[in-house]
Amino acid sequence: MLARVYLRLARLVHWQVGMASSRRDVLSRLQPLLQVVILAFGLFCLGIAQDVFIPIALAMLLTFVLSPIVERLQHWHVPRVAAVVVTVVFAFSVLGGLGWLLASQATTLAADLPQYKHNLTRKIREVRRVGKSDSLEKAQSAVKEVIGELQKDGSVAAKKPPQPVVVEKPAPGGLDSFRVTLTTKILSDAADRIGRYLQAQSLINTGFGVTIATGLFLIGVPYALLFGVLGAVLRFVPYVGVWVAAGSAALVSLAVSDGWREPLMVLTLFTLVELLIYLVVEPLLYSHSAGVSPLALLITLAFWTWLWGPIGLILGTPLTVCLVALGRHLPEMQFIVVLFGDEPVVSTDVAVYQRLLKGDEDGARAVLAQYVKEHPTADVYEEALLPVLARVRRDASRGALTAQESAFITGAIRRVVDESEDGGRPAAQDEAAAAPVLEALACPARDEVDAAALRMLAARVATEGVRLDVADAGVLAAEVLERVEAMRPGVVVVASVAANGLGHARYVLKRLRARFADLPLVATCWSAPDEADEARAALVDAGATDVATTLGEARDRIVQYRRVRAEPAPPRAA
Repeated sequence: MLARVYLRLARLVHWQVGMASSRRDVLSRLQPLLQVVILAFGLFCLGIAQDVFIPIALAMLLTFVLSPIVERLQHWHVPRVAAVVVTVVFAFSVLGGLGWLLASQATTLAADLPQYKHNLTRKIREVRRVGKSDSLEKAQSAVKEVIGELQKDGSVAAKKPPQPVVVEKPAPGGLDSFRVTLTTKILSDAADRIGRYLQAQSLINTGFGVTIATGLFLIGVPYALLFGVLGAVLRFVPYVGVWVAAGSAALVSLAVSDGWREPLMVLTLFTLVELLIYLVVEPLLYSHSAGVSPLALLITLAFWTWLWGPIGLILGTPLTVCLVALGRHLPEMQFIVVLFGDEPVVSTDVAVYQRLLKGDEDGARAVLAQYVKEHPTADVYEEALLPVLARVRRDASRGALTAQESAFITGAIRRVVDESEDGGRPAAQDEAAAAPVLEALACPARDEVDAAALRMLAARVATEGVRLDVADAGVLAAEVLERVEAMRPGVVVVASVAANGLGHARYVLKRLRARFADLPLVATCWSAPDEADEARAALVDAGATDVATTLGEARDRIVQYRRVRAEPAPPRAA
């Protein structure tokens, strides 16, 4: 009777575990779709509420520009309120001075343009003679029709009454310490990158404006100072601003000169100076200061311009930098850093992991084969394969990997290790493995991920005369005790990939220490560096004689018992 009840309870528990696993699999499959829906909703909000977001973005940009000045004044013992007031007054004074200079020069230029009416009329006639072909006339008529339709749409849109935007004040609430720390890091990173970018860009644009003004003065273009300042200001607008300034200067040169040489010289001047800055000055001066690749910046600028119009072209770079800073600190948004960041190509372990995620085992082997040409096998295990297993453990624990995907990647890693162990050992190493000096037993803490890591460790210590017998994944603690009792190994290794498997590892260590007081126990935890100290302390407290956090360190811990196997076991690590 009790056996039947136990059997029914076991079936019920197994069914509930299966249902929970199926729910996790469904959620992991729906996660990409949910991310796309959230992204689409965010874009919709940015487009529909641009009257709210654009002033906020401009205010943030102005804050990033002026914050270094405020901090410098505070460093000089100026009170914060006074520093802010002085900085704001100075900034708006500079902007007002530039505006007054541009307005006065533009007014004078507009007053002088009628004097050059004859030149403009003559050159327009020359251009018309060239453009009297049928194809050009058809193109002109088509452009006029398109412009007329756009003007109609604009007039209809202009008649629509403006829609009021209501901004409600959010309810007051406190942020916990983690969110405050994370938000501070994101804002600090974004402010640092945007500040360095704008400082370098300001220096470059100032030099650009001085060079253009000097060149235009030597060519003989009037109002050279106006176009120099205009070029320096418009160059803050990526890709477009320079050529707007160049077109304005060329148009004035076209009006005041008798021939075509001066306008062509103006365009050549702008082109040469811009190429010099783009190819030489910018890479030397700030290179990766913004943290965004040039191609990604071009794509994002096109996106922000499409979303917010001309103001999006100005705000595109700071907004993209903010997104990259967000991705650097939020694991869920790391794909932004991969897509837009300026880091070099992905590392070997990431390349292998990506190919195995797609089910491309041959592609992963090709990456490893290229890596083996320049690195020894030990580095392949430590730097390429073990990080892949750590990624599998991390992604599987948060539901990003299904059980089938995890099993495939782990199996592929194990096959690679087995093949390299069988085909890559010299004859001397085979003799050492055939006559081992030390027998050792290895116990995976949780599953096949830990077992695959232990296969790498077994391959490492086999060359040192140590035969490491790896137990099956999922073995019970009682079975481990029985196997140790029967085998009498010189050392027992309990392994865990990542710190989230320490619970079972600690349990096995405590059982072993209670049963075999003098048996050397080596615990391995291949986790992130910031988790290593905490994991080491927890494993030592559970009874481990030694703790290793890398394959090389684990190899050294095991080999020491081969050398002193006739001596008593060393005392437990403190």
